[in-house]
Amino acid sequence: MTAQAAIVAISQAAPQLTSALSQDQLDEVLRLWADVSQPISEADVRILLTMLPADGDLAFEVNWTLLHAIERSLCWPLWDALSDENDWHRRLKLLLANAGIHSPA
Repeated sequence: MTAQAAIVAISQAAPQLTSALSQDQLDEVLRLWADVSQPISEADVRILLTMLPADGDLAFEVNWTLLHAIERSLCWPLWDALSDENDWHRRLKLLLANAGIHSPA
């Protein structure tokens, strides 16, 4: 399965979603996000996970939107795509653990 064009375009407009985004970049990300079909695919999830900054930056709250879309994906969780070095990935793992879902490995 391939990623949605809107998600690929978002990743090109802002490879890392941080509060350092310019207003133009932020506007472009939000405009493109409106074109994303839900639920997102595995390919979409993998791209979005790479865009979440390791330091947990909120990117003007945009990263919460990504996190919720990832959680709603039918393929979730993707254990192999999560890193302990990334605050957002750790947050996703904690949410899974709180729901009683643990990595099979």
